[in-house]
Amino acid sequence: MVDLPESEMCCGAAGTYNLTETDMADQLSQRKLGNIRGTGASIVLTANSGCLMQIDRERRVQDESVRVMHPMDLIYCAYTHKSPFDYC
Repeated sequence: MVDLPESEMCCGAAGTYNLTETDMADQLSQRKLGNIRGTGASIVLTANSGCLMQIDRERRVQDESVRVMHPMDLIYCAYTHKSPFDYC
């Protein structure tokens, strides 16, 4: 487990913010992914569905290999002995 720098900062989703303020939302998600990249983490967990979608979208845009998932999905992988990188 690694603490995420600026974890208190929004990822850019903020309800419908990513739909109404796309440029600012993109800047926030880029900053968030930069902080994630800086940790060296291979998996990012978030229980917030908006954050999950926003961070995963930015991950795909930047072609990053980090896995973004809900904590319950990681628990499921552990219980079923599946790799989080193979789990959809």
